[in-house]
Amino acid sequence: MTIRRYLAKDMKEARIRIRYELGSDAIIVSSRKVRQKGWRNLFRKKRLEVTAAVDSPRTAPSFPARTAPSFPPRAVPSFPNPPAGKIPEGTVQSLIHPEAQPQQLRQPLRQGGREEHLEQEIRELKKRMGRLMEAKEGPEGGGGRSFSACLMRHLKTMDLDDAVLLDIAAFCGHIGNAGMDLRKVKQYFSAYFHRSILREENPEQRIWAFIGPTGVGKTTTIAKIAAREVLKGRSPGLITLDTCRIGAVDQLRTYSDILNIPLEVVSSRRDMSGAVDRLQDCDRILMDSAGSNSRRMDQLLEILACLDEIKGKQTILVVSATTRRSDLKMILENYRNVGYDSIILTKLDETQCYGSILNIGCYSDKPIRYFTVGQAVPEDIRQVSEENLLDYVLKGMEV
Repeated sequence: MTIRRYLAKDMKEARIRIRYELGSDAIIVSSRKVRQKGWRNLFRKKRLEVTAAVDSPRTAPSFPARTAPSFPPRAVPSFPNPPAGKIPEGTVQSLIHPEAQPQQLRQPLRQGGREEHLEQEIRELKKRMGRLMEAKEGPEGGGGRSFSACLMRHLKTMDLDDAVLLDIAAFCGHIGNAGMDLRKVKQYFSAYFHRSILREENPEQRIWAFIGPTGVGKTTTIAKIAAREVLKGRSPGLITLDTCRIGAVDQLRTYSDILNIPLEVVSSRRDMSGAVDRLQDCDRILMDSAGSNSRRMDQLLEILACLDEIKGKQTILVVSATTRRSDLKMILENYRNVGYDSIILTKLDETQCYGSILNIGCYSDKPIRYFTVGQAVPEDIRQVSEENLLDYVLKGMEV
């Protein structure tokens, strides 16, 4: 297929040049007004740029170089190649005046009207281009695309770590394009989840301590879990160490009043043991810590000192799904200095990139316990399972 572009003053001139150079089988693909390059053309009238295509163009006659134009500039369109040899008699006249052309050159523009004929030719061109793309990409997959290619294209939009992408690419290469399908992909991710994310946790403790960076939603997550405990008929209690952030205590106190559960405010590590003793009748104690910068070792050590006052606790790291992979890796590594037993992934409703799920399995050896999908208490929290993890990882994939 040959595709050429022409600059002309109007569509009439463009059609003449297309018919003369590409033949009557050529079709017009597109047209637009353009301004020629150069500062001298800045104030000149725009020219019409017409794109035409033909499967097998006819060989245009060659023209010799000429020293001066043989025709007035407005009467004859300019040709990209100067004429060589003698032009057959009547050719110029038929180019200038379409009505003087032979019947076989003018007939395509008469069938069903000019616009209808052009639309039909454009549709035919699209079909030919589709067949060319299928022939180029191969017969596997849907519409000429292999399933492996669709999967990798989808995963590359998820801000995944290179190690995760390489592992998945190696799996696709091992299976091969012909054998790859959705069932095998789900089997792969199922094994990945159970190996990296759905590991068995330590025996469940009565005290849950929540740690994590600022703004990830620790307090709201604690309120959701406390409300779920109340709905199950249990009696939870709350402890907050976050006395620095404005409104933090008031926010948790509001939740405790609504749920009718006790709240203890701890200002120093010396008060920790007493607060736990006062909540000894509670079935579950949920402890909210102050958000800290994972790059500040002094803040992390301060949290560690407070948590060391409590024995028999379970520490949960809360991270946001909107965190980019490099920062997520840093957070998970730095909070190892404090120590954590499991992870809660928040704000899945605020992103369309769910690569954090797989990245956590790559960066940490701790399981994901819950993920949250909004601010509503207690509805917007989910227990992590293989099914909902698969839904998020494969969401938006086009096969």
